[in-house]
Amino acid sequence: MIFQEDIKNKVERFLAGVAKPARYVGGELHVVRKDPEAQRLKVCLAFPDVYDIGQSYLGFHILYHILNKRAGTLCERTFAPWPDMERVMREERIPLWSVESFLPLSTFDVVGFTLQYELHYTTVLNMLDLAGIPFRSEERNESHPIILGGGTSCINPEPVAEFFDAILLGDGEEAFPEILDVVERCRRSGVPKEELLRGLAAIEGVYVPSFYRPEYGPDGSFAGMRVLHDAPLPVQSRVTGELKPEFYPDRPLVPLTEVVHDRLAVEIMRGCTRGCRFCAAGTTYRPRRVRPVEDVVNQVVSGIRSSGWEEVSLVSLSTTDYPGIEEAVSRIGTRLSGKAVSISLSSLRADNFSLRIAENVAGGRKTGLTFAVEAGSQRLRDVINKNLTEEQLLDTVRAALEGGWPGFKLYFMIGLPTETDEDILAISGLLNRIGGIVRSFGGRNVNVTVSTFSPKPQTPFQWEPQNSVAEISRKLRLIRDGLRTRAVTLKDTDPFVSMLEARLGRGGRETAAVVLDAWKMGSRLDGWSEHFGADIWREAFGRAGVVLENGGNEMAQGAPLPWRHLHFGVDESFLVSQREAAFRGETTPDCSISCQACGPYAAFCAASRKASPFPEPLTAPAQTRSQPDGMYGRKRKAVPTGKAAVPVITGTRFRVKYSKTGPARFIGHLDLVRIFDRTMRRAGIPVAYSQGFHPHPKISFGPPLSLGMRSTAEYVDFSLSTLCPDVGLMLARNLPEGMEMLSIRPISDKADSLSKVITQAEYRVKCDMGDAIQKKITALLERDSILLERMSKSGPKKVDIRPGIIDITPVPEGDGFVMLLGLELGKAARPSEVTDILFKTGEPFEITRTEQYAELLGKRVLPLEIVR
Repeated sequence: MIFQEDIKNKVERFLAGVAKPARYVGGELHVVRKDPEAQRLKVCLAFPDVYDIGQSYLGFHILYHILNKRAGTLCERTFAPWPDMERVMREERIPLWSVESFLPLSTFDVVGFTLQYELHYTTVLNMLDLAGIPFRSEERNESHPIILGGGTSCINPEPVAEFFDAILLGDGEEAFPEILDVVERCRRSGVPKEELLRGLAAIEGVYVPSFYRPEYGPDGSFAGMRVLHDAPLPVQSRVTGELKPEFYPDRPLVPLTEVVHDRLAVEIMRGCTRGCRFCAAGTTYRPRRVRPVEDVVNQVVSGIRSSGWEEVSLVSLSTTDYPGIEEAVSRIGTRLSGKAVSISLSSLRADNFSLRIAENVAGGRKTGLTFAVEAGSQRLRDVINKNLTEEQLLDTVRAALEGGWPGFKLYFMIGLPTETDEDILAISGLLNRIGGIVRSFGGRNVNVTVSTFSPKPQTPFQWEPQNSVAEISRKLRLIRDGLRTRAVTLKDTDPFVSMLEARLGRGGRETAAVVLDAWKMGSRLDGWSEHFGADIWREAFGRAGVVLENGGNEMAQGAPLPWRHLHFGVDESFLVSQREAAFRGETTPDCSISCQACGPYAAFCAASRKASPFPEPLTAPAQTRSQPDGMYGRKRKAVPTGKAAVPVITGTRFRVKYSKTGPARFIGHLDLVRIFDRTMRRAGIPVAYSQGFHPHPKISFGPPLSLGMRSTAEYVDFSLSTLCPDVGLMLARNLPEGMEMLSIRPISDKADSLSKVITQAEYRVKCDMGDAIQKKITALLERDSILLERMSKSGPKKVDIRPGIIDITPVPEGDGFVMLLGLELGKAARPSEVTDILFKTGEPFEITRTEQYAELLGKRVLPLEIVR
């Protein structure tokens, strides 16, 4: 398609000038690429935040894997651009594209947005605008993609409901393919959009907002939802009963650039039985579903072997409640013995069992522990059903200090229902007691974060009021004034953000106008503090008569709620009973022990308790699941032919020459270090590591390449811990897209590093070689000095780059020239500085680093020739 090639060419012209260009080009390990023209249906998964955040989202990986297995379906991804890229897109009229194929979003059949956070709402609108897709469902016709929403914020999607054609409530593993079946059938038969939406509304878990109309009373208050057409009431969320192994990828996407959670994430359990009354995930992800240990272990082993990651995170809402956690950790350790893989656990509880598990996964490397305490007094912990005693917490702190853990992170929440000043002062008292224990062990650090309670829909506290910013500030002062220990570092989150979350989280359809106003005033990427538009939201809600700083009003129990027509498996009567229990200060047992009859899923929970998913331990390691080469994702890389032989070689230190083209040319130097480390691990190459607490692979690189520049002559040295005759073949097969091994040679352990050896670099500039350029080259070479201003840490600095320009010669083909530049510190000339002198802004040219040189006995030689 010419259009997508136009987008790709335009984008790549500007990538070198924006932050983290690798965000925008895909090329990850195991990325799936299909011919768009050969597929019956095209789906794009859209995350309303930048790549760094979205690529860390586990749900994206699961859906990407499932949908790309569906016959005739292309599934790709897109993310929100950072502001510098957004400016380029708007100035150059580049529509938002998918990272796999550079397809514009408007050409997909379905665009599925993940709604993880209320502050993502304006970014959804921004992405639709960048894609040229109308905002409201009623403004889109059969020629537009179906805009689908899903994710945790869909517990109340009403503030953005009119922007979506359909919203998936609950789990997507089974429902999403059913949605695609309807879309494909209707698109093939050419039926009107309304009939397609009727088909979607018939799928369990799918909410079609246009089939429901909010009604208001004489005073303007919400009076309920009127159902149009033949739509269900309530809409029941979708639950995937069994977390099947085929839902999870054996070969996960491995990004080329660092992301927020840069490790293998493996879901071990979905749902939580603890029943914390402020937690929406604890109610809406019911019932608890547990993956068999064997499935978890197999996925971890295959994921680590195919990715090269050095860390795996076992993920659930309460990881230490996973019945097979000790067995899983033990078996993972056995299967990956010698791989130097660490295991991290999310959502630890402050008890000794959690500490014992943490001790097992740490493998002697203790960095810190994180516990969510939530409230300082036992009374308030009972109100929120935290079921944690102060004695348990203090015993865990003592045991951790005795075990050598260096520090702690503790999380508290203020503004909770029934909270008094005594409860606030109890936080200071508890921290003082913890500080005393810490001091008795010679002093460690305790980092404490205090956040503001935000009432969430579908929870027992959904009706509660929210403290004002002024009241939260007063309570924070009480905590600080009550602290008597220096062992605690206190940090608070912005209460204004919590006020905004509550207003968006509990809003109705009328809130859509506020969201649209905020976007028009420039709101986007509000999850980033540097881009959060507090004044924008203050004004947008102010126009609607809402003062955000005042917090949220109490909602009358029994009155219509904007989200009451959506049912997530927990009956409102159960939420009411839990609210009343909270006011009485009564706790509720863990529902895995005693069923609380919360709703229609109670029977499922009872059945799952009877049928244990955990088999007897195997006498031999289970075989990992496998896929034929090239079944999904990129085919296994063939050994390079015609470039360089890959001989059987001996030695423990090697020098490699490789090329860097395609998406790899947008990889920064630090990312390159990580990529080579993971490539070695994935290939099974026994790379040597440094000694110490944080061992690093013994890999060193030549001079860094400018972002966006192609190269056919990059160099890297690495050392092995033992002999590996097939090292060249193993490396050649496992390098990511855009990186090809050209040559490999063993070098002496005493050979100088590449940074010392390489002194010059050659660059091929491809351009229209007219008389004007030739004259400028001649004039430049005749100059004795070329003074330029560079920025240094101390400010602007004048440098003479003329000594670094060794030679510039036209190529015989007549389509450019070759620059030979010196790399000596303080005298080096950057390729971009030379081209800035020779070209006017906007003139097209292309630079490739074609070789790097060392000096030996006064002669220029290749780095591969200096091996001793």
